[in-house]
Amino acid sequence: MNIVWYGDACFQITSQIAKDNLVKIVIDPLKDKTGFKVPKLEANILLESSNRIDLSRIKGDPFVINGPGEFEIKGVFAQGISIPESAIAYILEAENIRICHLGNLGAQNINNNGILEKIGDVDILMISVGGNNGLNAQQAAGIVKQIDPHLIIPMLYKVSKIPSSLETADNFFKIIGKRNVEKQNKLSIKKRDLLKMEKEIIVLEP
Repeated sequence: MNIVWYGDACFQITSQIAKDNLVKIVIDPLKDKTGFKVPKLEANILLESSNRIDLSRIKGDPFVINGPGEFEIKGVFAQGISIPESAIAYILEAENIRICHLGNLGAQNINNNGILEKIGDVDILMISVGGNNGLNAQQAAGIVKQIDPHLIIPMLYKVSKIPSSLETADNFFKIIGKRNVEKQNKLSIKKRDLLKMEKEIIVLEP
């Protein structure tokens, strides 16, 4: 599985489900005004967690999910989970890897309404850490403790040279206790790699 972050809450996940079944999943494609330079992204599956996205940046004819429910498309399981007074969170399962993208989750307790139970065990957690309308560093660290993923990918935080009202991810790293955080342009990972991890953090550079 390959994961690329394009900034904000936008990811492209490419999964080799079978020898002849390569599936591309795009989450929350960005609008121009975000300041990130995002190419047109090809997608078989498109997940929308908020109304801040730009569908004109998507190539292909993807299966669009923009609300709660359970779906299976091209061998990928996707579940939208409605979080009151917040965006939609998504669970993805492919290659025996379970990913949770929390969208622009607000500060309310994720234990409310059985949301934590719906999320379940998670291999990779994509979580906002920059505050503003989403989680700040302290709140994000608390949710990480509850979900207990193998790997954390922070999102929705201030990236250098791009004007933003968000905070940087530095406070989150400090609270989590990670001083040497690995940075890379793309994450290539398999289930066996994740099983060796415990709350590891990887920073993907847009």
